[in-house]
Amino acid sequence: MKYIVLSIIVISLLSRIIFLNIKARNKQNSEPNIITEFNNKVKNAKLTQELYLATPDNKKYDLIFFYITKYLKEKNYEYESICELQLPLRVFHFVDLFEREVNNGGFLQFFTNPSGLFIEETKKALILINASKTVELIDKALQCVIKHNQTLDKLRRPLLHLKLHEIFTTNDLYANNEMLSDLSTIDMEFYKSEEFINTLLMEYFESNVNLVFADKK
Repeated sequence: MKYIVLSIIVISLLSRIIFLNIKARNKQNSEPNIITEFNNKVKNAKLTQELYLATPDNKKYDLIFFYITKYLKEKNYEYESICELQLPLRVFHFVDLFEREVNNGGFLQFFTNPSGLFIEETKKALILINASKTVELIDKALQCVIKHNQTLDKLRRPLLHLKLHEIFTTNDLYANNEMLSDLSTIDMEFYKSEEFINTLLMEYFESNVNLVFADKK
């Protein structure tokens, strides 16, 4: 399980690095190396009540993201380390991971990457932030996969022994054009949805932020 969670974190970090790289594309001569910058943000990440309250609203998402990344790294990416996070941080982690996976490669990528091991945890997190329509889309996408003679267990099986840097071959899935077409329709429903997950996530976090700092007083 350690390797699975490590793979999830690596995928998460790569997605974040790509995002930061796009933002810095026009500043290549003046900005430090993007990977170094990212690693420094992880290394220096902190999350205290005072810092959170002093951080502008548009910076709080990254503040939380880098703190969780640092925390999991220090815990050697053990699955138990996710379970030990305070509930708002755990919800943030699963929802953030889900959204980036689907935005990057649709529901099939979410199911077939190591994130697919945490479908139920992700659905529970989405329910907590009142993203019920997104939960319905996850179920709809799962039913689509099952309809095309795939099962959740079959999708998960290659993930159970996945190690860092190991490639998960999904050629058989991506060769199923009918399934891909059906999933693409569901992906578009997600992309066009007016259920803005980032907004709902931060509203949830703001409403429950005291739970994060309760045991630090």
